[in-house]
Amino acid sequence: MIRVFLATVLLAGGWAFAQGPEETASETRAADAFDPLRIWLSRAAVEGRTAGGSMGLWNEQGRVFAHGFGYADIEHSREFAINELCHIASMTKPITATVIVMLADRGTLSLDEPVSRWLTEFKEVRLVGGEPVAAPTLRQLLSHTGGAPGNIERDQLFREGVVRRGESLEENVRALAARGLSHAPGSRFAYSGYGYVIAARAAEAAAGVAWDTLCREVLFDPLGMRDTTYRPDEDAVRSSARPYRRNRAGAWEAAPRINPPREGQYLNAGGGLYSTLEDLGRFYQLHLHGGEYHGTRLVSAEAIRAMYVPQPNSPRYGLGFQLAGPIVGGRASVVYHGGATGTLGWVDFEHQTAGVVLTQVPGSRALLADARVEAAKMLGYAPTPVGEDLDEEAAPRRRGQTMAEAFAEMDKDGDGRISREEWTRDPRGFDILDANKDGYLTLEEIEAVSGRLGGS
Repeated sequence: MIRVFLATVLLAGGWAFAQGPEETASETRAADAFDPLRIWLSRAAVEGRTAGGSMGLWNEQGRVFAHGFGYADIEHSREFAINELCHIASMTKPITATVIVMLADRGTLSLDEPVSRWLTEFKEVRLVGGEPVAAPTLRQLLSHTGGAPGNIERDQLFREGVVRRGESLEENVRALAARGLSHAPGSRFAYSGYGYVIAARAAEAAAGVAWDTLCREVLFDPLGMRDTTYRPDEDAVRSSARPYRRNRAGAWEAAPRINPPREGQYLNAGGGLYSTLEDLGRFYQLHLHGGEYHGTRLVSAEAIRAMYVPQPNSPRYGLGFQLAGPIVGGRASVVYHGGATGTLGWVDFEHQTAGVVLTQVPGSRALLADARVEAAKMLGYAPTPVGEDLDEEAAPRRRGQTMAEAFAEMDKDGDGRISREEWTRDPRGFDILDANKDGYLTLEEIEAVSGRLGGS
């Protein structure tokens, strides 16, 4: 079906490029110049590298490119639109960090005071083993050095009932504090969605406003991010891009949707947002322009620039962003973040460009990286290499692998299960994935638990 679509487009002599809500005259004039990138993206879907997606590029003047490719809903032959609503997973982290930095810039809170100033449950916080420790600061939480449980521990906390999706943000943060920190704040880096959950709760306590309302008032409304939300309604969820995964035959099959939280339920400030290409373009333009959007300053240049600086014991992570390239003029040359649902956003300060790629296919990191390289070719430069997506910390597969391929690689004796001796990834991951504690992992067991690990 997709092959027929691509052949039809090629025979017709190229893509018709309808102007979107933010399309500029320069974007229209550049349409033909970007045809190779459109063809590359559409071929990626045709060749089975993804089910579908959208990509946008921006420079100092605005958007220069946007394209949807493949399908948002294969079963109903619905093509992936430019402005498809997607669950962006850990691309939420830069947004959360930006809101908190903007609040600090206004004097509502401080990045360097312990969160116990606003959250009394952290006044006598301890390590999991019982040793008393200082409460983390917001700076430490946003740079993954705050001692919060790492993503490797995420499923274990759900199984033990420490974190409950049906409870509120406040209730879950209290439970995390009672459980204790995994290591002393500031002592080491451990990628953690829960650190962002604690930071968001501290921000709402300091401001006296619920976290989702705070995001809208501080960032979403000023930028015109109308479709970005933690709680899309049922109609929006039904019409959003379907998540896909490969079945054992290698064909795409629809994966279960993650149900958004209801009013009063836990908001995942580390990975729970839904957004669109247009909305995310507005967000990344704010960073590209040093805190200004369409001539209006929303945050000081000094405050936003500090997000792009390596933090203590966090050499390749700033505040909300992974960092790449040399530190030039007090900031990293490139800042970026991906998401476990197959998403990526970046700002290249050296070349004054920003980009976003959205799919709903976990394990798309190779495609996302290649798309960034192809985009740079169109813009006339060689991109700075970036590191691995941090959501892979506990992943049982390598970049670009399907779960079945990773399983087959480790199942040396071909008995359909992996022993601890055969396991070649992070050893902590084996214990988390081994849900029934029999000392072996099956493919079904890994897929079931990994599905719950995704998205933050």
